[in-house]
Amino acid sequence: DLVRFNVLSIAAFVLAMLVNRRGWHLASVITSVLELTVHQALCVTYLGWASGFQYYLLVIPSITNFLPEGRNVIKVTLVLLSGLAYVALSHVSQTLPPAFSVPPATSQWLHDVNIVAVAGTLGLFAFFFNRAANLAEERLDVEHQKVEDLLHSILPVSIARRLQDSSQVIADAFPAATVLFADIVGFTTLSLQTNPTDLVATLNDIFTRFDRLADQYGLEKIKTIGDAYMVAAGVPEAMPNHAAAMADFALGAMAEIEKVAPLLGNPIRLRIGVHSGPVVAGVIGKKKFIYDLWGETVNRASRMESHGVPGEIQVTDATKLLLEDAFVFEDRGMVAIKGIGETKAWLLKSRK
Repeated sequence: DLVRFNVLSIAAFVLAMLVNRRGWHLASVITSVLELTVHQALCVTYLGWASGFQYYLLVIPSITNFLPEGRNVIKVTLVLLSGLAYVALSHVSQTLPPAFSVPPATSQWLHDVNIVAVAGTLGLFAFFFNRAANLAEERLDVEHQKVEDLLHSILPVSIARRLQDSSQVIADAFPAATVLFADIVGFTTLSLQTNPTDLVATLNDIFTRFDRLADQYGLEKIKTIGDAYMVAAGVPEAMPNHAAAMADFALGAMAEIEKVAPLLGNPIRLRIGVHSGPVVAGVIGKKKFIYDLWGETVNRASRMESHGVPGEIQVTDATKLLLEDAFVFEDRGMVAIKGIGETKAWLLKSRK
């Protein structure tokens, strides 16, 4: 009988593994627990309490950990049933003799083997659970790092950390900063002659070059709007040489466009506007949030670009005064700026 039952036990565990592979985890666990309970009950009935087969019931709480999330009622029920089975076998074995008379030495040998086997099984479960927990933690760390990298690609690192640490509105005033707007002149014409994939690839190449320059000079890219690029110096961290760093960026951006334009077979040029002064910076939005700038400095920089000259870097008097010791300028005279009026403008040409 025990031989036939062992064959049935093996078949039950194979069935449990097969249904588990199909994703039926609940059925797999219940099958395993029922087989284990019935198996140990028969072994103790046949061979006696001293054989130690009842200790396998202690494995059932570990098996229930394989249940899917949200099955706590079933888990508690199975654990209670295993405990009740253990207590019931204890009482039955005290009142009824085992079906087979087993020599004390054999019974002791079975007891020791079963103790070692149960301890080994519990240790194996503990190892795999710990390994699974470590793997899950590593994957969580990887995903967390991806989120961190994505957040840092959208926001300045210091702002991203403040946003994570606090739910308060982030808004800062910077008394001295420089803002630049750049627009690709001729890009609209190019878009009519280029397929969408190549067009986006071209724009990505140009803006990637600008991003590298921004990193090189310690500037903060604010955003792109179509084929326009906005960058700031002196935010979110103060920068004593904000105007000079921006001037170097502007000259570098002009040089990059000169490299790209011949490859496109279409004449494109860059029109840049720059202004220096106080700005307010902060994060707006709860979804698709953005780090942005506000104030008259931003408006004047934008106007310098929109009223500028293709292929030139137009700056205000305020920026020129910060740079005149190290850079060469050409006087453009007074420029009529919409909403502002006549404004003195200069064209940045090079470093001295």
